[in-house]
Amino acid sequence: MKALVWKGPNDIRVEEVREPELSAGSVLIRVTSASICGSDIAGYTGRMGNRSPGQIMGHEFAGVVVDVAGGGGGEWVGRRVTVNPLVTCGVCRACVSGNRQRCNEATLIGVHRSGGFAEAVSVPLPNAIALTADFPELLASLVEPVSHGFHGARIAVDGISGGSLLVLGGGPVGLFAALAARRLGAERIALLERDPQRVALARGMGLTAFESASDSNADTERPDVVIDAVGSFATRSLAVELVRRGGLVVLDGLAEPTHKTVSGRSWLVRRMLAHPPERGDHRRGDGNERECDGRPRIGILVAWQLIKARDSRTDDSKRPNEELLAEIRVYI
Repeated sequence: MKALVWKGPNDIRVEEVREPELSAGSVLIRVTSASICGSDIAGYTGRMGNRSPGQIMGHEFAGVVVDVAGGGGGEWVGRRVTVNPLVTCGVCRACVSGNRQRCNEATLIGVHRSGGFAEAVSVPLPNAIALTADFPELLASLVEPVSHGFHGARIAVDGISGGSLLVLGGGPVGLFAALAARRLGAERIALLERDPQRVALARGMGLTAFESASDSNADTERPDVVIDAVGSFATRSLAVELVRRGGLVVLDGLAEPTHKTVSGRSWLVRRMLAHPPERGDHRRGDGNERECDGRPRIGILVAWQLIKARDSRTDDSKRPNEELLAEIRVYI
């Protein structure tokens, strides 16, 4: 079969490769559509260093099941499916509680194993998601990025409580997040994007969109929640600068590694969390991961640990009255 094979930075070729062999519990999918993620581009250029020569990328794809391991599962053969690219252990606490995205053993189809930039791909049966017969083929490979934006929006809307939301980035994930937030009931939503064509597209979808941060804050208060759907160090910094004091920042982009948010400039974390998490009703420093209403406050303890580990100048005793400037939640 034919596949796009990554040879190294800026070198990808169409080659003849062997058709995947089915292992127990897997299905063979004949790929009918695939989308290119921004991380695929970063992998192609070598900027995202988690690809290996010989890799077949592609984690946003859909197709038709043509075979099932062991000859069973006949009801799946011929079925149109999209694919959840996250392969997890299925038995750890995160998996059994329905939070597979937090599995420590997780691997990604198209990154750690062969993906959808090929005529066929083998995936675990639990990762195949059946599509309705009338689901448009053009949209089938976009289910993964839509769900990505939706999950980020759900975290954000949960933290708004009737307030306002700003999305940084008008690419696919940013647009999906803004539209999902609107569908989830958020009313005051704005999108910040420097590309005029993307701004026009967002406005055409009924979203309030701006090209500059000064415009987005022109006649409004600072947003209660900011979703960074870009994921560069610049946008992560901007998110913290724009959010209201005590607001929430959701990291929903991966243009640069997440650790650059804090390890390179620990002042950024101090702006997001300027006092120890054991004060008030915030997460305690003893490993407790839940606040008073039982919901996880993702990223608080992580941010504090990074301050303690990477900034020897941090001295709790000299800052007894500092307040929470912003909460950051790493998107998981």
